[in-house]
Amino acid sequence: MASTKSGKKPSKTKKSASKSSARSKASAQAARAEAPSRRWIGALVCLGAFLISALSCLGVKSIFTNAWALVMRGMFGAAGFYIIPFSLFVMAAILLLHRGQPVKARILCALMMVVCIGALAHLMSGSELDWSKGLVSRLWNGGVEAETGGLLCGLIAMALEACLSKIGAAIILAGALIVCILYALNMTIPSIVKAIQNRPRLEPEEPGEP
Repeated sequence: MASTKSGKKPSKTKKSASKSSARSKASAQAARAEAPSRRWIGALVCLGAFLISALSCLGVKSIFTNAWALVMRGMFGAAGFYIIPFSLFVMAAILLLHRGQPVKARILCALMMVVCIGALAHLMSGSELDWSKGLVSRLWNGGVEAETGGLLCGLIAMALEACLSKIGAAIILAGALIVCILYALNMTIPSIVKAIQNRPRLEPEEPGEP
């Protein structure tokens, strides 16, 4: 009797293992099926925000465009405000043309382009602000009036300037901007060099017979 009971145990464990593996496979397939639908929804949201942002940049007056302009200028300044439509368009293209590849890092880089440009604009604006009470309101109002880089970009620029000086902060931000553009567009420096090397070259024409 003991031998028969011990012989039944492996079959039960095999059945439970097969059931658990089947459940894991089903959950993985369900997750893969949900991912494209979420990306399509994200792409539609980005396209809608792109439309509002583009109309706002063109000076169209409405409740949505006015509120959008106020918030985006206050956060990212005038330079960041005008680069937001490009960033949103890139994000929508990434979500629509992902081909099953990961997109989170590329979308983050597309967003960081706005931050880098806004922070660079703050450094070049020549605004002299100190770390004192009322800095938040001055950065926000300056961003709305195109005098600073806005609240977010201005704080980042001021923090980098305090740590690395204005020149060091500009170098860091410019390097980060280049990296974000390349990664968001799914490009690398070696691929660019290879494309330049493999570009078609015009062969010199042989002189014709007289």
